[in-house]
Amino acid sequence: MNLPLTPVRFLRYSEQQFPRKTAVVCQEHRFTYAEFGDRVGRLAGALRTAGVKPGDRVAFLSLNCHRLLEAYYGVLEAGGILLPLNIRLAAPELAYILNHSGAAVLFLEQEFVGLVDSFRRDLRTVRSFYQFAGMPQENWLSGQTYEQMLASAAPFREELMAFDENSVAEIFYTSGTSASPKGVMFICMP
Repeated sequence: MNLPLTPVRFLRYSEQQFPRKTAVVCQEHRFTYAEFGDRVGRLAGALRTAGVKPGDRVAFLSLNCHRLLEAYYGVLEAGGILLPLNIRLAAPELAYILNHSGAAVLFLEQEFVGLVDSFRRDLRTVRSFYQFAGMPQENWLSGQTYEQMLASAAPFREELMAFDENSVAEIFYTSGTSASPKGVMFICMP
């Protein structure tokens, strides 16, 4: 039998073998493997409830924190493709990447709300915007924060054999120093 070697499979193994061991430390947040796995499942469930379909690009304009790490697993679990965005890029570059990739959903830090608002009318495919923390003040943002989404979502766990280790898991974009940014696809296999 061929068992797919995917990041989700590795997380599930860690949850089973080390459920009470600390998996993630991010500022004041600490999660065991069991807690981290639950958050990943809830993110996947929230994405599915929000209408994310297999192959949809889910963008994160995020600092390096536990939420971005959860996305590396939760977006795959939901069947989506992760699109981490470089926070140092300018508005035109971010708009280009979001349009070029066909991103359907964008999660963003509160500090980037103004930046995203400056180009969001130019976005052709993003249909939902979610702010990580703080109550969203703009009407174009979802009324729920990231933590509220997770708290209200039922965990979703895909059958491990349903994953194709040769499918696209993430798309990273270059900074576009010599031309427009270019996407690089990474497959599920580690």
